Amino acid sequence: MFGTLRKHKTWLWGVIITLTIISFVWYFNPAERRSGGGRSARQSYGVIDGQDISREQALAARNDVAIIVRLNTGNWPGRNGRITDAEVQRETQIRLWLNKKLDDLGIEVSSATAAEWIANAGMFRDRETGSFQKQAYDEFVKRTLREGGLAEHDFEQFVKRELGRQQLAALYGAPGKFVTSAEAEALYREENEQFVTELVTFNTDDFRDKVNASATNLAAHFTNNLGNYRLRDRVVAQYVRFDFTNHLATADENMARRTNLTQLIDSFYQQQIATRGPNFYMGTNNQPLPPEAAKVKIRQQMREEIAQAEARKAAVVFADQLESAKAAATNFSAVAAKNGLKVAETKPFSEFEPPAGLDVDTKFSRQAFALTDKEPFAGPVVGDDAAFVFTVTKRLPSEVPPMESVLQKVMDDFRQAESFKLARAAGAAFAEKVRAGLAAKKDFTAICAGAKVQPIAVPSFSLATRSLPEVEGAASLFDLRNVAPPLKAGTASDFAPTRAGGFVLFMSARKPADETKLKAELPAFLAELRQERQGLAFQEWMGKNLRLAPNPSE
Repeated sequence: MFGTLRKHKTWLWGVIITLTIISFVWYFNPAERRSGGGRSARQSYGVIDGQDISREQALAARNDVAIIVRLNTGNWPGRNGRITDAEVQRETQIRLWLNKKLDDLGIEVSSATAAEWIANAGMFRDRETGSFQKQAYDEFVKRTLREGGLAEHDFEQFVKRELGRQQLAALYGAPGKFVTSAEAEALYREENEQFVTELVTFNTDDFRDKVNASATNLAAHFTNNLGNYRLRDRVVAQYVRFDFTNHLATADENMARRTNLTQLIDSFYQQQIATRGPNFYMGTNNQPLPPEAAKVKIRQQMREEIAQAEARKAAVVFADQLESAKAAATNFSAVAAKNGLKVAETKPFSEFEPPAGLDVDTKFSRQAFALTDKEPFAGPVVGDDAAFVFTVTKRLPSEVPPMESVLQKVMDDFRQAESFKLARAAGAAFAEKVRAGLAAKKDFTAICAGAKVQPIAVPSFSLATRSLPEVEGAASLFDLRNVAPPLKAGTASDFAPTRAGGFVLFMSARKPADETKLKAELPAFLAELRQERQGLAFQEWMGKNLRLAPNPSE
């Protein structure tokens, strides 16, 4: 179990235990309206340890969870098939509780410490030189965070709280640090035993031309898998966009009126360099920008941010006009025309995908689906290049489309399913031949020759191996590390199915860990092991002190 945890660790503490405790009730609804929703900033969003949860605390916990989900899965909550809403809500409850512990213990992290962490985070560093990549960070702020409806400040606050939680982990996870050298040595030997193997793969691509994709077979596949082709509930929206570029002239005028603009930029530059380091402003050549070039970049960013704010301001004016007119969705175009604004229409989209052709995230689609006859308008929703005010003009119920309209997908799905069946059957038959051949004392190479398959000599690897590029495309290292450990030298695995088809693995030999490397690496391994056990002890402490009450909204 512990070896498995070591192979799949992430850069953040993860809650991998079943939580069974605490007395607080969760009421926070993350959906927010432009007007601020039905709950005022002074109202409680729940109770924890007898104290009200404020809106700010609820938002902070929600933001933390959203960022963690994005960093660990690549998608934001709401369009992430691997994370359910219930899991997000439960983790948000946990974060609320942890944040309160930080407050109770007076644990605070400075801005300088947070900036140092960001500058040293692997996700923002060059893989070869290790230097901080300002462009990568800027892209993360401008695109990734904006997709999730967050800003740079939200990320910085998240980092502060995360570093604070690591201090909590050091405090309450201290018992986990008592790991002996003998225990560490035994685990090191287990993880670094070398597997010498040969691999025979059965890739679905090699069987596609053997699939009979007749009209009858396609029709049967479509009928038997209607759920895979069903379209979600969709809507069509009319919108007015307020492009940022249309307000650059206003931004220029605004900046021209600031007589101390140069001093402001100089001060801002010095502040950023002092807190984030001299490499914070990087050029396209991956070298630090000279001060004047960096200040030009700051000026341009300021110009763009002012233009964005002006565009949003114009969108708010239009949204207020819609409300003042008490217009219905059917009057959206008329009110827009009266104000000289152009109306456009989206293609149908679901709640979990942004409209095609618009640089917006799923906040747009979620708000669209939340609209009602009493509240027919949404926005401003800020995208990558514009702010939007919109209404829903048509609602399309879930339906199964005619097969002809999704014929290419049906064909692709059928070929994939059938080629996988053929690959699996061929792999299982080969595994049986290997089993019988080895029992008859035949050589693995001879068995492969008789079956007319070509084995691949896999470079030796262990449970500690982190990459194996020589066999990429043939089998994943993850699958190899799962299949190899039970095999004795001179034996072969059963057919192991994978997404690409599957494989049979033959264990030629098992070699013990290198003694010289063990002596050299054991001290660092012991330190890492103690840190990970500390994390497990922290999680156990949480399990004893955290009880989640049922969500009253469920």
